[in-house]
Amino acid sequence: MVNNVTDIPETSSNCGYSRERLLDLSGKILEKLEQKLTQGERFKMSQSDPTYLGYIRAFSSLMTAHNSTLKDFELAELDLRVKQLEVESSHKELVRVKE
Repeated sequence: MVNNVTDIPETSSNCGYSRERLLDLSGKILEKLEQKLTQGERFKMSQSDPTYLGYIRAFSSLMTAHNSTLKDFELAELDLRVKQLEVESSHKELVRVKE
């Protein structure tokens, strides 16, 4: 947990949790839940299950928010690239017209 208010989280995709990593983490959680539900003939609840499920809910909410932020960042990068390509394309068309 960050105690210093001046510590600002990174906004780039270099912060360690790419969309691929988030997908991998959620897949591991799904596998663990599937194992819990399918082991043995019947489901056996353990004492730590409510706590674990609380962490999964928190992780899911954070993962959704983080993925949305990554998507917005990637869309902004793509928008910039499209604009640059449009400028280059219009510049090439002007050069052709002048010739």
